[in-house]
Amino acid sequence: VYAAAADNGIRIWNAGAVEREFKEHKAPISALAAVADAVLSTDNSGEAILWNPADAKVIAKLTGTKKAPASFAMLTPAKSAVIAYADGEVRFWPTSAAKDKEIVSFTLPKPAIALGMSADGKRILSIAADGQMRSTNPANPKDETSFVGGASNPTRAAFSVDRTKLAAVGTVNNARVLMVQPTITAAKPVWILPVTDNVEHVGFSPDGKLLAVAVLRTAGRAVRIYDAATGAEMQTVAEPMAAALGLPWVDNKSVMIVSDKALSLATLQVEGVRATVPGSGLALLAPTPGWAIAAMADKFVRIHETAMGLPSKEVKTFGPLPDVAKVLAISKDNTVVAAATGKTLKLWQTADGKEFPEPVLPAEVTQLAFSADRTRLAAALSNNSVVVFNVATGRPEQIVTHAGTIAGLVFHPTQPLLIAASADKSISITPLVLAKQFSDPTLYGQVLAGTPSGANTLTGGIGKGVASANAGTGAKERTFGDAVGITAVAAHKNGQLMAVAHGPEASITVYNFADGAVLGSWKTGAKVTDLTFHPTAPALAGSLTDNKVLLWNVQSDAGQPVPPEFGKSMQELPHPAAVKGLSFVAEGGTILTGCDDKQVRIWKFVSDQPSFTIAHPNIVHCAAFDKTGKFVATGCQDGILRIHDVTKSPATVAKAINAHILPQGQSIYAVAWHPDGKLVASASLDKSIKIWDATTGLIAKEIKPGTEARIVPAEVRTAAPGLLGAFAGSVFNAPPSPGHKDQVFTLAFTKDGKQLASGSSDHTVKLWNPETGTLIREFSNPNLKSVGDGSPAPAHPGFVQCVKFTADGTKLVSIGTAPKFRGYLAVWNVADGKLLSGQELEFGQLYSVDLRSDGSLVLGCGPKQRGATDSEAVVIPFPVK
Repeated sequence: VYAAAADNGIRIWNAGAVEREFKEHKAPISALAAVADAVLSTDNSGEAILWNPADAKVIAKLTGTKKAPASFAMLTPAKSAVIAYADGEVRFWPTSAAKDKEIVSFTLPKPAIALGMSADGKRILSIAADGQMRSTNPANPKDETSFVGGASNPTRAAFSVDRTKLAAVGTVNNARVLMVQPTITAAKPVWILPVTDNVEHVGFSPDGKLLAVAVLRTAGRAVRIYDAATGAEMQTVAEPMAAALGLPWVDNKSVMIVSDKALSLATLQVEGVRATVPGSGLALLAPTPGWAIAAMADKFVRIHETAMGLPSKEVKTFGPLPDVAKVLAISKDNTVVAAATGKTLKLWQTADGKEFPEPVLPAEVTQLAFSADRTRLAAALSNNSVVVFNVATGRPEQIVTHAGTIAGLVFHPTQPLLIAASADKSISITPLVLAKQFSDPTLYGQVLAGTPSGANTLTGGIGKGVASANAGTGAKERTFGDAVGITAVAAHKNGQLMAVAHGPEASITVYNFADGAVLGSWKTGAKVTDLTFHPTAPALAGSLTDNKVLLWNVQSDAGQPVPPEFGKSMQELPHPAAVKGLSFVAEGGTILTGCDDKQVRIWKFVSDQPSFTIAHPNIVHCAAFDKTGKFVATGCQDGILRIHDVTKSPATVAKAINAHILPQGQSIYAVAWHPDGKLVASASLDKSIKIWDATTGLIAKEIKPGTEARIVPAEVRTAAPGLLGAFAGSVFNAPPSPGHKDQVFTLAFTKDGKQLASGSSDHTVKLWNPETGTLIREFSNPNLKSVGDGSPAPAHPGFVQCVKFTADGTKLVSIGTAPKFRGYLAVWNVADGKLLSGQELEFGQLYSVDLRSDGSLVLGCGPKQRGATDSEAVVIPFPVK
């Protein structure tokens, strides 16, 4: 479909989507013409462009165009173009692609109202608004003939399908005449007949050999059929019609006469047989030839068989309706007929006349259209809406609304699309949302939920239990339990659990989805109207008719008996009125509820049970999640770094790495994930830092414990200088190692992963290049004294327990212990190692720190005096502005 828009562009539409646009015009489009592989468009500035619709590229800008806008354009398959302008000029491009060719033009006294061209392209036939008709040789405009005796002031005109003949009704010497003029002869019309009656319609048969003319006579109306070559009258059909509505030809021998009171088919044959179906003037031909359907004056709808285009006998009757049908439709396969009058819409099977359930309509029906598979019927209504009904059930499935009257309605022939045109100047193309419909009251009607995979539906009806049905076919595959009175059902996203609320005693049963085994059941105290699982935690939420939302524990491990707390209430959320909506938000613990008091509430989920438990053989000193949250790394006192997959239930060990199991090592005190999620770092009692490939378990880089420089004693150099050799050079003169000299308690990567900070019980904080393992800098506190071995001053007066980078990576926060059960807090400039803030705090010794989004710090503190156990966590402002 080519559509000219107000923005001067032309859009090509296909199945409801714009395939491409043509935007070469600078003024509004005045005329369009198209053939298979070319489009001719003109605008109000007079410019004419020939372009390819496949790629919207210009084939030619036709030279010699003028300022006057075009009134008519025609394009032949050979890309010859004819354009009629508003000032009466007609221009012809013999081959439009050859844009340098001379343009042939001629002028009419009035603008052309129609153009035709002979099949060989040698003659152009034009008819002007004043009735003048000309046959012009486009190769030589002087070879032009005004028709001798041609009718003027035409009131009706029609071209034949191949545009080689023109029939016109006009006047000659003040007498009304009917004439037929071929375009390839120039002398005179083929024939002219006087017409004493008013002509209402003129139409050629598809092959151009016959001409049908509807006339208004004193005695009534009639349709006459003429031989188009000779003007001989072949047949006259008298009709008791108030107005002729159209003369569509069925084939080359039969013309249908559509009037306000009857549907007639006139067929030219030896005896001139004619048949008429009395009715309201509303009729249509069935998609499969052989039937004509008509709305009758007696309020019935009837099907007539047709033979050679004639309605020979009545074969089906449907109805009656409350009034004469105003709208008719029949399905593509001829199996369903629909008729509407006012707000009444009825559908029947054509085979046996069985009536389908009648849809309930809010407004009068103005148009009807069946889908290609005849499962749906679209009804355009007088309230500017379109309702799509299920033919089998009569139930509405979809509504499309417009701001104006529905002017056109059709289903796409191959795709599930409904197309509606409206007087609001828009066309809506709407996908059908309902793919299939299943009907089984034992399975459907009470509850419905989908499995996470989408392959099955969990449904309950009047039968026993909950059925798992195939979502594609509706076939039942399994039944869970035999309970009745099902009120709610839910499936966990992990695909392992299913919960069902049921029974007069208001209870819930949880099943293992894989084998249908019952894991547990408990009473709820009130009827459950909705159920949903927490997305990650072992919790089930339900809304009850006593205006509460309850959460129950559903913790279980595959193959193990359920724990005693299974089915116990974990949390109660009271509401002042009935709860009408319940859902968990995202992956967190937030619960969203809707209520009849017109309020929406957001609740925080609080679990009294762990989501999962990961067993270790010894003390676990540290743990850290990767950036995806799917894996957690733990450091244990046995020196093994374990990486756990927490997406599985129970969580499994994806990789176990013997990271620090040397005799002097073992306990892992710190783990940290690299931001790319591929590497994980560990630190230990053995004073080392190691970086591992989380997938393979292979070491990527090691930062060994620190060592002192070894100096050869003077007495050794004097007594036996020759005995030292290479040994002295490699051992006694070895450079010091920059690593930590005591156990490493904490690690932290920068956001880009290019730096790694560490803190130790040796009172130092160091910054490393994790890729090379080299020391970038050691943070030295100018307020503290060096130990006197030539090393810089330490960072802390006591153990360094935790380090954290600020969000922008420019500062490093470190905390730890200080004398007299105090804590120490330091803030460092990462770029140069400068101490920005260092202070002892009275909250107790500090063991952990985190940075809040508002910039404040959360400190985890120890006891404030010896023998005490009471401790606290405090929030303080960030020490540096």
